[in-house]
Amino acid sequence: MQRILGLDIGAGSVKAVALEASFRTSVVRAWRSEPVAPETEGGPALRERVKTALQALAADRWFAADVIVCSLPDAKVATHLVPLPFADARRVELVLPGQVEELVPFEPDEVIWDWHAALRTNARTEALVAVARRADVADLLSLLREVGVDPAVVTFSAASLASLFASGWASLEPAPTPDTAVDEPLPVVAPLPGSASAEPPVEALVDVGAERTDILLHEASVPRFARSVATGGAAVTRTLAKAFNAPLDAAESFKRTYTPETADPAATAAIDRANAALVRELRATFAAHATRTKRKVSRVRLCGGGAALAGLARTLSLSLGIPVEALSLVPGKAFPDPAGPGRAALALALALRPVAGSKAPSLTFRRGPFAPAMETSAVRGRMATLVAMAAVLLVLFGVSSWAKLRGLELREAEVDKVLCDTTKRILGTCETDFRVALGKLKGKGSPAASVPDLSAVEIAVLVAKAFPPGDKAILDDLDISNETLRLRGDAAGYDVVDGIVAKLQESKCFPEIKKGRLVKGKNDRIEFDLDGLYHCGAKAPAKSGS
Repeated sequence: MQRILGLDIGAGSVKAVALEASFRTSVVRAWRSEPVAPETEGGPALRERVKTALQALAADRWFAADVIVCSLPDAKVATHLVPLPFADARRVELVLPGQVEELVPFEPDEVIWDWHAALRTNARTEALVAVARRADVADLLSLLREVGVDPAVVTFSAASLASLFASGWASLEPAPTPDTAVDEPLPVVAPLPGSASAEPPVEALVDVGAERTDILLHEASVPRFARSVATGGAAVTRTLAKAFNAPLDAAESFKRTYTPETADPAATAAIDRANAALVRELRATFAAHATRTKRKVSRVRLCGGGAALAGLARTLSLSLGIPVEALSLVPGKAFPDPAGPGRAALALALALRPVAGSKAPSLTFRRGPFAPAMETSAVRGRMATLVAMAAVLLVLFGVSSWAKLRGLELREAEVDKVLCDTTKRILGTCETDFRVALGKLKGKGSPAASVPDLSAVEIAVLVAKAFPPGDKAILDDLDISNETLRLRGDAAGYDVVDGIVAKLQESKCFPEIKKGRLVKGKNDRIEFDLDGLYHCGAKAPAKSGS
């Protein structure tokens, strides 16, 4: 069993999901949400408050895992969709650095990036590129090292949500009783003109955090686009505090108990104003995707701590004109807390990333200068494994060599027998030395004396070598008979034909090549007809002057 920890470091809380995975199964053993102390005037900075939450997890041994996967906190990752007119991954790797350098307003050594093929056909690739500042990655790794954590993967939160579907944990079926029922009928989402209706619907998974909202667009669990925006549940708290001139903690408490049906209309109006930023970001994301692909988003699923705000799903549904419902797990997938999957969706997705397979993006910022160093114990373990494997390979090589040698001995005996039978039938004596047998067979007056020195295939090879590369000369017909050959074709000019004749006559096998018909044909190409004799080996005449 492999122990995997998914770590979601947010501004409001640090969530951890402990997963045990084997070859076929993955089971959530525990989860925890450690609150991050709220901001106070003159109080510690966010980094120190997050560190305190991480230290609480470390004290309870939550980081005793084989693999730890986390994402960059806040909206610190920029995404770009880069279309390329080829599908070869090696060419993509070669071309992307230049493309990213043009897109990012930083020096190349100030950023680190990774990519995932959001779409790949025989002729094109759409690369989803995630870019982060190296300073942000270094700061996160420094913070984690201070609490004794060295994550194997630091990834992009929005793209990681795809692991929920790729691993078979999140349901793609519509909720039977959506908690977003609205009085007004919602329009049917039809594909845009020119789109293929047979394709799977485009859906969005929206994880609403405190200061960041992750948006993933996917088609039947296949990710097509992902981005993070700097808005979330904390914006609602700040808006309420400002509207009612109340402390932030009081506004946060009110938000958690808010119900649209019984709340003061002024509070509802304030919450709607705060949610307007999220609505704008979702509309902009959906509109950009529809413009590029002519495919509309047909459904939104909500998760994250901020998604628990009462009335948020209904507000988004009315504003966007599409069904909005809470994310749910597939039947049979158990989570320790029934209310946990929605709040801990990102932490669960991060924990599932190592077992999600190739469908989920494997983006990581632990590349180049941030590549994880292997621990000494792990190196020793791998060295022992490599030594054992080398010993096994050495034994197998010895067995294989003995088997091949034995096979060659048996084969040699069979060849000697065949040679003996052949020479006895032709020469009347048994010969097992092929040199002696070949000499007798080639002797004057022997049955082999009339065998040609070169085969027709060998003559054709010599002719092919006389032709220049490319389409300067094209051979349409080659006729090889006893000691004569005839070539027909077309060439780019008379000089090309002369070159072919000269090249053929350089060989001692072609003492005479005669030009026949030379006619200018289509596209000003010269149609030629060449005839010649060939004599090779002992029959070849000596070159004049030699």
